Amino acid sequence: MRRCTVLAWVLAGLLTAPAASAAGEGPTTRPRAKARGKAPKATTRPAAPRRAKADGDTDEEAVPQALIDASRRSFVVVRYHFRKDTSESLTTVQEDYRIRRLYDEYVDQKRPAEMPGIVLDDQGHVLVVDGGLEDRFLERIEVESGGKTFPARRARLLFDAPGIRLAVDAEAAKALRPVRFVPFQDQGVNTTLLQSALYKSDDEWRLRFTSLRPALGFEGGSGNIYFGGRSPIQLDARFGGQYTGFSHSMGLLADTDGSPVGCALTSFVDLKQEEGVWRGPDLRQADGIDWAKLQAAEDGCRKRMIDAIHEVVLVLRQGGGGEEDESYRYSSSRSAAGRETSTYGVAISPTEIVVLRPMDSRMARQIEKIYIKHSPTQRQPVEFVGAYKDIGGFVVRLPEGKLPAHVAAADGPPGRMRPFWMARLRKRHGGKYVDLSTNRLYGKSRGYEGKYHWYAARPIAPGTFLVDFDGRLVGAYTRQRLEHEEERGLETRSRYRSTDGEYRIYTIAELRDLLAQPVAHMDPKIQVKPKTLAKRRAWVGVEYVPMTNRLAEMLKLETPTKDGQLGFRVNAVYAGSPAEKLKLQVGDILLKLQAPGLPYPIELASRFARDGEYGFSSRWDSSFEDEDEMGAVEPTWRTRMNFLTRAFDAIGVGKTVQLTYFRPTGDGQGDAVTVDYQIELAPPDQESAPKWKNRKLGLTVKDVTYEVRHALNLQPPAGVIVAKVESGSPAVIAKVYPNEVITRLDDKPLASAQEMRDRVAAARQAGTDKVRLTILRLGKTRFADLAVAEYEPADDEGLEEDRE
Repeated sequence: MRRCTVLAWVLAGLLTAPAASAAGEGPTTRPRAKARGKAPKATTRPAAPRRAKADGDTDEEAVPQALIDASRRSFVVVRYHFRKDTSESLTTVQEDYRIRRLYDEYVDQKRPAEMPGIVLDDQGHVLVVDGGLEDRFLERIEVESGGKTFPARRARLLFDAPGIRLAVDAEAAKALRPVRFVPFQDQGVNTTLLQSALYKSDDEWRLRFTSLRPALGFEGGSGNIYFGGRSPIQLDARFGGQYTGFSHSMGLLADTDGSPVGCALTSFVDLKQEEGVWRGPDLRQADGIDWAKLQAAEDGCRKRMIDAIHEVVLVLRQGGGGEEDESYRYSSSRSAAGRETSTYGVAISPTEIVVLRPMDSRMARQIEKIYIKHSPTQRQPVEFVGAYKDIGGFVVRLPEGKLPAHVAAADGPPGRMRPFWMARLRKRHGGKYVDLSTNRLYGKSRGYEGKYHWYAARPIAPGTFLVDFDGRLVGAYTRQRLEHEEERGLETRSRYRSTDGEYRIYTIAELRDLLAQPVAHMDPKIQVKPKTLAKRRAWVGVEYVPMTNRLAEMLKLETPTKDGQLGFRVNAVYAGSPAEKLKLQVGDILLKLQAPGLPYPIELASRFARDGEYGFSSRWDSSFEDEDEMGAVEPTWRTRMNFLTRAFDAIGVGKTVQLTYFRPTGDGQGDAVTVDYQIELAPPDQESAPKWKNRKLGLTVKDVTYEVRHALNLQPPAGVIVAKVESGSPAVIAKVYPNEVITRLDDKPLASAQEMRDRVAAARQAGTDKVRLTILRLGKTRFADLAVAEYEPADDEGLEEDRE
């Protein structure tokens, strides 16, 4: 038998380097091997082992003529012609990058996608790589061979190999020449395979050839022998070419004589065919599903899933400003506070719905209520069960009744290369809809904590459920939540790289317990709370300013503050606060927090106290929206939404942290002190203070809280603070302005917003048309007569908000 090695046409060999793209890229820049007898150029690619020359073999590097002949005979060019789905909305086309790229690259350019195919048998079956293309975008398929073009159709989706069998009619089948496979001789690690591939170079189709060398397990014996390899880089070039799923990974495999033994549909093959069928006779008999049955299964699966999916609407609290607005932008840039935001989830039980959308504690605080939307007029309230601590998703529960259907979990995940559907839930034509397209598990990638997880042959949109052809849940694609995610995000918020976990595939084996017992897997910090409680924050009870280079130099504290880059300098301690109990003093410099379980402390870098966080809150800007409010007082109290508050919120109320601070003793000397502090919930501040609002009077007042009393040096009962006045209202006519303090009503001290409401109501009931207000403004007092003739108790707001 004539034995030879193959000339290494290293123009991007299929099983060892990325293939040419679907757009027809030419050969790579990898150098070609030198002719026999000349010194080869230096290369990092290992040299092929040289085999003994057989009798009569005059050229060790010649390509077997049998492989050349088989390749010319059996390779064909397959062309996919595309069309637009005119029923699809423009918004969906723009948001779905797969559709947008398909239109941009092919439909708008009137250009078909071309790929190699191999004629499998004399019945006209042509084998191509499964690109996951949905039928709605496919206009027609053509097969070109010998200068002639024949119409084709997709006949069968293979289960055990990532391929599709195309079929032509009987007349065309006579013109095609199938590959003639010979029995494969398995010689274990001594097996040698040759491969040919068809690729496009400029406007010409060319054949290239390479030899494949075996790889075996490093430990535990030979095991399963591999040829080639897989990696995300190879995957992108071979399986996901140009975001359409088309690639040139098709290859004809042959023995050392050049006789075909199989077809490679991926960048690797294994001798035991455990990870994909590739031997010729097995490919002809490979299990699969006829395309007509696949279409029927798709329609049935979509119908069943539509019954089990629901539009989940999150109602976010109106206004609030400050942290509320920012926190939701942090979680979703597509909505803002005060709006309803819709998402879609799937029922996993008769009463529970899971939504694959990341949520953190800041977003949860903004949620006022949640309901499922059956129609524009039919809405059903649901309860927030919680957000998962390990994956990006949350669960809601129906408090009464049952959902019409739910999705069952499969017994196990799909096997490698076995097709499944990506189910993307969305609205279409005013109703619920599920996009279904095929994909396959391709390989494993190393992720968080060094653990391996599956990645797919083609990209998957975040929030996608994975289902089998019976409509059972086999996995999900969502973001992995990292341990101490919110705490770690505090210090890295200004970096280019986020601390958020990567999106990855979770198989049903990983999800089963999360779906069956969701409460046991929830993050206790992520809760939907009543309005007033949701605005309450953690605290320690200090005001501070950031350290600076100049301040550190002046105080001779360059070492403990790292040249002024570290530290919050305390300039006030609230009476009765945890800080007072911890014996913190003005002049102390807060350096770091050590949270339980967090591997590194949270350093209180001075830059975190800048950018407006330590100064006056921008939320007060809304006080100047109307001309009648131009007399509003600029507040002198500090906003509670600073970095320290965010840090305590992220760690969680009730957790014990170690707080390290530096206490200067003069002339650059001092001591670093570490104390344990169990984080406490702060009393109400101006953001969460009890309030009374009456639209007829055009007045909103709030209780005077601790930071306002401190800033204005007030003693209780301090009165109420004016939060807002309405344009053209009696409050404006009385010249009452935002951020002024009403200390007395009809010359009697005021203690709260509730008391002011009660006394106005009593005055009105007694027939009084005006009440006299004593107003404190910038340290001076004046009187204002507020007309209350239009007061109606039915117009009162804010008094019934849920509280502790």
